[in-house]
Amino acid sequence: MGVIRVKLANNYIPLPADAAQDYTELNKTIKLIAPNNIIPGTWKIVEGLELDKGFGALAKKTDGKWWGFSVCFLYNQSTGYTELYDKHLNNQNTAGAISDEYMKWWTAGNLKTLNDLSGDANADSIQAAGTFVHPAYLAIRTLNESSTQDEINIDFSYQSPLFQDQPNFYLNDTNALVAIDKRTMQTSQRTEQNVPGLDPLKNEGFGAYGDNPWPKCSMMSFFSAKAFVGDEEDISKEMGSEVLSCAEDQNTIWNDQWEFINTEGGGPS
Repeated sequence: MGVIRVKLANNYIPLPADAAQDYTELNKTIKLIAPNNIIPGTWKIVEGLELDKGFGALAKKTDGKWWGFSVCFLYNQSTGYTELYDKHLNNQNTAGAISDEYMKWWTAGNLKTLNDLSGDANADSIQAAGTFVHPAYLAIRTLNESSTQDEINIDFSYQSPLFQDQPNFYLNDTNALVAIDKRTMQTSQRTEQNVPGLDPLKNEGFGAYGDNPWPKCSMMSFFSAKAFVGDEEDISKEMGSEVLSCAEDQNTIWNDQWEFINTEGGGPS
């Protein structure tokens, strides 16, 4: 039998006293026990997952079945970019301030699903999709390397993507009504939603904790993790539903947290 250890974390409780009381239950390392009949080198990415929300991998067993697991990213570990920044880049491209080649690089780099990409972690197509897709291939490479050993024995982490040189801030040009000294905006945010009650067009804040640490560094903890066994198609569907459900659950408690913060003056735990 093999073991994949996954560190879980939860930071959505706004009051420190409540967070401390539930800390041990919500922040812990769990073990996913892998069967001993996994065929070495058969690990693959589960297609269809939105790789800004989570990651799933599965491997073939000698009995013809498949075994795999998924992890759901914490909002404060996931990455993304603001729609306003995308609009800014399109304006820059139209004005000739940035090239068509740069826009193609930007668009390819932020693909969130595998689509028709194929290859290994060093393939040009995978490297081009650096923000979301490439880290998934790095994780698969680690799993396949581990599967050639006597048994799988890893602390699961999710590596940083290739492109770490994206600027953290830019001078927004999409709203002339905002004073020039208020136009410095963040390029990225940790969630698809903006902080409830704030106006992103006035640069009042993106994401729950400011600019994201990933893709600047590797993810070491996750909101949830779950193992699956069965046919490949069934597992893929289950993992897709699991990751999507987890993201929706976080969206609910994240909004509840910020509603409390905005009305009661609490702070993230």
